[in-house]
Amino acid sequence: MTAPRLGPKIRERLGALRRTVRLALLGRGGARLVVVAVLCALISYALDRPLRLEWTPRLALWLTGITWLGVEAWRFVLQPGVRPLPEVELARAYERSHPQLGWRLLSAVQFAAGERSEATSAELAAEVVSDVEGVAPELTPGAAVPFQPVLKRLALAGLALALAGVLARGYPQEARTWAYRNLLLRDDVHWPQDTYLQLVSLNGQPVDLGAQPWPVAQGSDLELVVGVKSGVTPKRVYLLCEGLPGAEEPIPFDDLGHGQFRVLIQRLPQSFSFHVEGNDERLGPFEVKAVEPPWLEAVELTVEPPSYTGKPAQQLTLESGNLSFPVGTKLVLRARASKALVRAWVDRTQSGKEERLAGTLEGEVQQGAKSFTVSWTLEETGQYRLGLIDADGAGLGAPPRFGVVAVVDRAPSARLELSGVGLNVTPEATFGFLAGAEDDYGLSEGTLRIRPSGRPAPPAKKEGEGEQKEREGEEKKAPEAPRPDDRERVIALEGFS
Repeated sequence: MTAPRLGPKIRERLGALRRTVRLALLGRGGARLVVVAVLCALISYALDRPLRLEWTPRLALWLTGITWLGVEAWRFVLQPGVRPLPEVELARAYERSHPQLGWRLLSAVQFAAGERSEATSAELAAEVVSDVEGVAPELTPGAAVPFQPVLKRLALAGLALALAGVLARGYPQEARTWAYRNLLLRDDVHWPQDTYLQLVSLNGQPVDLGAQPWPVAQGSDLELVVGVKSGVTPKRVYLLCEGLPGAEEPIPFDDLGHGQFRVLIQRLPQSFSFHVEGNDERLGPFEVKAVEPPWLEAVELTVEPPSYTGKPAQQLTLESGNLSFPVGTKLVLRARASKALVRAWVDRTQSGKEERLAGTLEGEVQQGAKSFTVSWTLEETGQYRLGLIDADGAGLGAPPRFGVVAVVDRAPSARLELSGVGLNVTPEATFGFLAGAEDDYGLSEGTLRIRPSGRPAPPAKKEGEGEQKEREGEEKKAPEAPRPDDRERVIALEGFS
């Protein structure tokens, strides 16, 4: 005999309860997802804002948050939504909320499902199923589903959303930056900060951020200079190294003043990466690659003095000690390196409280050649430092330095001695003299100029005297011509060549 079938009213009540249960489960799961999402956002903000995380840790946080949300969605939204809700379980829920049923609904559902013992007759089962149809109007799904816990979770989710909305509205720039960095994972958006730093130079050369890793000669010194681009100048700036032996702790920069800081790593042993930190700024990571350094196989300095000195050109080495040449001397430095070069130059520096660059003299380097030439005309005293970059981008480990003193051509010194007479003589006296002159680079000619003196000067005219004489008709006299012995005499001196 077939099992009795439930009436349409009971089935409709059971269906309504099924929909209500799924709605409650969806509300509870959705509220949980909202709270978890807001919590993930707050955690990522709390980590990224002060630490200014790089792209990789932000990606890790993003994946962690997505995984967490996915697990929560599966456990509390998707899985409850697809889980079957048999009519027997729904009947039990109605029985718990409607004790007046006396388990009649549960029995009717079980009989309709074919679950009856042999002791229960088919007629009794059909009667129970038919009888329960009359209590269908009394069944209310809202009483069978406890909505109070669901409402609490929805209220908590609403509070979390309200908090997120208030923060986003109160700090729109912060919220926008967080979204760009932690949702879209953009690497070109940065947090607002008080200090902005920039790399100024690496071993005296401008820094190209796109040319990493930066090659540096292994065993040479590495000098890094950073400056304040804008904002507050930090009291301390630190270098944080990774992969550099002996630099496990942050290395402080030296304050050069004017918003610049300098750090020196002596005898670079190997490649490494680093960050720069100052106040709320963090630059990096940057990479330095230690490469085999070039060295100078030969260096020669050709000196061509000015023509007025009469001295021939000469060739010297940089080991010649202190060098001094006349102003206007042409200097030609020729050198050969151990590796092919892309650039060579000579820096002229000025020494004072701190050494600073006064000028750069570029050298002539043929493509792929090892030799180069730098020429310049000496104008003032200075210290010079030779620099070069090889095909690997490395420079000299210890750039050679030399100093050149510019000697100014002084005026000749002269002397004149009278022979046989004193300083006072008669107009017709005859006397002899001894004249001489000296100069650092010799003299080509010499002259003696004699200018007679001692004749009384004509009296000065009184004011208005000339005009009065013209009015009186007096004829003006022509000025008296100088006598031959009043003229200046020029005597050529012998013995100059």
